[in-house]
Amino acid sequence: MVLTFDFFASLGVLILLSGGFVHRFGGVYVDLASVDTAAILSFVLLAFMGNQSIAGSRILSGLRRLLDHPKAGIHTRIFFSVTFSLLFAAHVAKHWSLDTHGFDLSFVHQALFHPLRGPFLPADISPSGSALGEHLLFGLIPLTLITSWIRVDELIFLIQTLSIALPLGLLVFRGPLRDRRGLALWLALILTLSNRSLRNALMFDFREDCFAFLGFSIALLSLHRGRIAGYASGLILALLSKEHIPLIAPFLAVPILFSRDLPFSKRTRIRLAVGTVVISGLYLIVAFKVLLPYFNPIVSKASPLAYRFKEFGSTPSEILFNLITVPKNWVILGSNLLNKQAVIYLLMLLLPRFALFFSKEAFLWAVPGLVLFGLNILSGHPGQTAMIFHYDLAGIPFLVWGTLVGIREVLLPALDRLESGLRIKRTALLLLLALSVSDKWPLFHLTFNLPDLEQIRAHSALLSLDPEVPVLVNSRLSAQVNAHDRILVRDPPCSSRREAELGTFSGYRILDHRLPRDSDCPVPDVAPLFQNREISIYRYPIEAGSAKLSP
Repeated sequence: MVLTFDFFASLGVLILLSGGFVHRFGGVYVDLASVDTAAILSFVLLAFMGNQSIAGSRILSGLRRLLDHPKAGIHTRIFFSVTFSLLFAAHVAKHWSLDTHGFDLSFVHQALFHPLRGPFLPADISPSGSALGEHLLFGLIPLTLITSWIRVDELIFLIQTLSIALPLGLLVFRGPLRDRRGLALWLALILTLSNRSLRNALMFDFREDCFAFLGFSIALLSLHRGRIAGYASGLILALLSKEHIPLIAPFLAVPILFSRDLPFSKRTRIRLAVGTVVISGLYLIVAFKVLLPYFNPIVSKASPLAYRFKEFGSTPSEILFNLITVPKNWVILGSNLLNKQAVIYLLMLLLPRFALFFSKEAFLWAVPGLVLFGLNILSGHPGQTAMIFHYDLAGIPFLVWGTLVGIREVLLPALDRLESGLRIKRTALLLLLALSVSDKWPLFHLTFNLPDLEQIRAHSALLSLDPEVPVLVNSRLSAQVNAHDRILVRDPPCSSRREAELGTFSGYRILDHRLPRDSDCPVPDVAPLFQNREISIYRYPIEAGSAKLSP
């Protein structure tokens, strides 16, 4: 039994520290990346046998040395930096593997690369022709000063990572636990980074929610330090990042009015709270009544947010009225709140941060984030609660801040009252509890998405095309050609109507051999500019005398 514990405890620690790994042998995967499963196993074994085995004693001794090390602050910063470096590398690897998708990436990238071509912030993949027809991402406009000159997808991935990593680092290292070291920082890091929504959002493509995260983080740090101008700047950046943020921002008034942490007088608190609610409310009205209909005249009354609640009405005001006045809608909302996916979603978000519920101060700061998570659940849309996209990002700063306050107010005093050995074991169990709901860590994403030689060659061939020449491509591969001035997205590209369009088309036609609907398209009897297992590239119009493909 002791040997069994030794083996699984050692394997669990290896997976937890590395984030797991996966190796592909053709179509077969060797997967040792399920961090949650390993953490649960280690949690159970350590809880009942940790002090009864050599490995368990060594693990606890090693943890004690790590938490109490004089350079614990440096170690936590290294761990933090490595985590986000791996996430950035993994996202780049995913893109080079041709595994990004135009509907998630081209909406934003093409708009940032060509902000003034045709409609403002153009997106050829959008029905309205502009990224602003999908979301009001005004907060990203300053980026165009850089991205309109340097049209490189990897630069945007880097900005995406930094827009999360830098403010998150400031929250953890310069926030409520600013003067703490060792145990406090390790608890803060693991409880924060174990949030699978946070890490998965950086494996999803760059979205305006990253700047909502940045804006709210600036606002929280500025409130903590008593800087009203900084708070106003962060709040405005968050509001301008996306149209649904004004639904969340007013709830900042709750901690502003009632938190004992803020260095403001009662009068200043009231002014800040009222100002937050008024500014958010005014922008909400302008956003839905003026801006969205202007940028998306095709669906002048609808909006991306309204679409999530379309079963209750077609406009925000109609949805709100129906939710209040129609009893059957209350039943629908109740079923959305109590279904299995919603319960799992809340457990994954809140279980590692249970200290929120033992501290009024911590709970106050989490309120705006809980409002966002509630909206995700009430929409009934499964993607909103899948924790693999960007939908949680705007609420995570509040969850992180509440967690840090909870560590300061509840966890650290409780652990300080325990004897050293029991204190370390309880800490280990707490960290394993957080990791048990954290899914796969960054090293898995990197090893899983590493491109092979054929994918790298295809990616390089697409980058070598003249960006001033239009491209005809399916929606999936459109993610690879964002630098082009004009992208014609055709799904499928080989219908009779599409083939007829090629008579007047001038540009690159790209076929995706991974998709049957592309692979079955008729192709000209000439040599392509490039061809391999992944893609084929043709140049239209076909010039007379072009060499034919070898049989």
